[in-house]
Amino acid sequence: MGAAQDRLDVIELIHRYAAMIDFKNYDEADRVFTKDAVANYESMRAYVGDDCEPKGAKAIGEWLRKYTGTRVSMHYMHNHVVELDGKRAKMRNYMHNTNSSIAGVYYTEAKRTKAGWRLTRLRRSRKGHLPLPRPPARVAGTIWCRCPRNGAKLTRKTPIAAFSRSSRACWETSRTPSAALTSAPRASTTAPWSGRSAAAKRRSRFAAA
Repeated sequence: MGAAQDRLDVIELIHRYAAMIDFKNYDEADRVFTKDAVANYESMRAYVGDDCEPKGAKAIGEWLRKYTGTRVSMHYMHNHVVELDGKRAKMRNYMHNTNSSIAGVYYTEAKRTKAGWRLTRLRRSRKGHLPLPRPPARVAGTIWCRCPRNGAKLTRKTPIAAFSRSSRACWETSRTPSAALTSAPRASTTAPWSGRSAAAKRRSRFAAA
């Protein structure tokens, strides 16, 4: 039970770290990091410049507040691999931020303190992006694709302003139909609504979507 509990406690640290960013609870950094912890965000140098290695729990919390405090985020931490060595541990896990379609790998080191397990080092590496959506397809006479962030169906009739900047960027990238689609005649989407029940109308809408 001791080793199993230690493993769970170490894994929980990276989840507390993610929740701290997503819920903007930066003052709780001392529940995740030691006072002399070091966080390395070298992979984000293009965004933060030379300010990429805050040291100390409080400094790390303020660094995160500075660069993530105004951003909406939802981090998923998964595929944890933990190596225990007495009162110390190392862990590797994948990260996916659904709000920006950014993915990466976190490498962390932790130690058991009087207050419980805390991270002593954190490094974010291998920044990547999820693939762009497939080219749009013609379905029932409509050019469409799915929003990569929330799965919403985007059509030519969908107001682009209704979606976030990153969603619009993906939509603008993928909305141009192929030559085969543009050359095909546009099918009529008019449905005979008269005399039909509300349920039948809804089924027809989903069939045409």
